Order: sequence, then C-alpha cells, then structure tokens
Amino acid sequence: MERSRSRSRKKCFWHESETQLLIQVLQVMACDPSWKTDTGFRSNYMCEVHRRILVKRPKFSKIVSPHIESKVKWLKSKFHAINDMLKQSGCSWNDIDKKIACEREWYLSYCKNHKDAQGLWDFEFPYFNQLELVYGRDRATSLVAEGYGDAIHNLEVEQNLESRGENIGFNTNFGKMANDVANFMTDANMREKAASEKLKDVLDELVKLDIPSGDVLQAGEIFAENKDKMDIFMNLSKPLRTSYVLKLIDGMNIFSSACY
Repeated sequence: MERSRSRSRKKCFWHESETQLLIQVLQVMACDPSWKTDTGFRSNYMCEVHRRILVKRPKFSKIVSPHIESKVKWLKSKFHAINDMLKQSGCSWNDIDKKIACEREWYLSYCKNHKDAQGLWDFEFPYFNQLELVYGRDRATSLVAEGYGDAIHNLEVEQNLESRGENIGFNTNFGKMANDVANFMTDANMREKAASEKLKDVLDELVKLDIPSGDVLQAGEIFAENKDKMDIFMNLSKPLRTSYVLKLIDGMNIFSSACY
C-alpha cells in the first residue's frame, strides 16, 4: 500500500498549455543545427529544453528529471509507435479525430508482434502532426509500402498458380509484374522527393519573413498538410506572403481555441 501511495505522489499532471509549450520548444530546437543531429538531439538537450521553457514561462514548476524527461519519452514513444503503424498496409491516419484508422482485427494482429502499439486503439493523439517537425514522419512511405505490398501479393499469387501447373505465360507475367513494381517505386520516390523539395523551398521562404519562429513552425505545419495553400503562398508576391501566413495562423488558432 505504501509503495502504491509513493508511486501516486510521483505522478505529474501536465496542463495542455504546458504540453504545447514543450512541443513548441522541441520544434524550434529541431530546426537548430547546434542541437539537432541525424539521430536525434545532442546530449543534455533536456536542460536546454527546460531553460527555453523558463524563458517563455518563468513560473514553470516542472524540472528536467523526472518531469520533462518522462513527458518527452511518452510523446516520442507514442509518435514512433503510430508512425510505424502507418507504414503498414491496412492502417492510415484519421486527421479529423487524431487517431489511427484500421480494422480491429488488423490492429490486434499487429499488436502481437509490436507491444509498443498496445493501447493505441481508439486513442486520440492530437500532437502527431506537430511532432512530425521534431521526429519526422514520411506519409509517402506508408503509401509506397501499401502499393508495394499489394504488388508483391500479386507476385505470390502468380507463383502459386505456376506451382499448380498453370505456368502458361508465367515468365512474361512475372516480368511485367516486376517491372510494374519497379515503376511504382520509382514514381512514388520521385513524387516523394518533389514534395519534400517543394516543402523545403517553402520553409526557406518562410524563414525570410519578418515573423516569430513559432509562426514559421505553425505555417510549416499548415503547408505540410495542405499543398494547395503551399502553392498559393509560393505564387504570392513577397509583401503579401506575410499577410497570408498570419491569416492562416490566426485561423488555426481560432479553430484550436474553439476545440478546447
């Protein structure tokens, strides 16, 4: 009983505004080459996270260990667990309800070999898109994996037919299917590369605007999710770009306030 009470006293409640501030700081540091590395962040970055939070909120009472460390660990683990699921055929992201979208049977089967996915069924995770700027997420990979998986399945069907003696024209069909897979992967990779380069160009233009870094990150999230808005931004004259970005951010903030 005493041990149970001891554990309960260690629990730390995070207000939504504190979580959002933490994520915002992580986003800014993820764009800072002095802290971001190819494999994550530099050592002791949690102390810098804490310092930056205190600059924005001096009365912030939580400390690096265990509060910030445990919260970041939780956010990161949920993000990667969901991200890994989205790379599989049969699972997608519901951007309205902020949760995974898949069949219940598929989810239960997936959890048998992926323990970190347990508890994610019907689990709302509103920070997924925001954490993309911190930990990275490749929507195109999910699409490629799904298409590639379907193509491989078709190849296996062809092989099964051949093993039953139905090998008429198999070599031709196999070669065609293999070529289709190669073309699919090439086209998908080209689309992915083009989209990535376009977003990079937009981000390069955003940092040139006379707006706070937080607004740059918010605008980046908006453009990453809406390619039409990204096209509008790039076709505007430079004086109008700032007004357009601020208009989008104001609209997003009003929507977020209404949700809470």
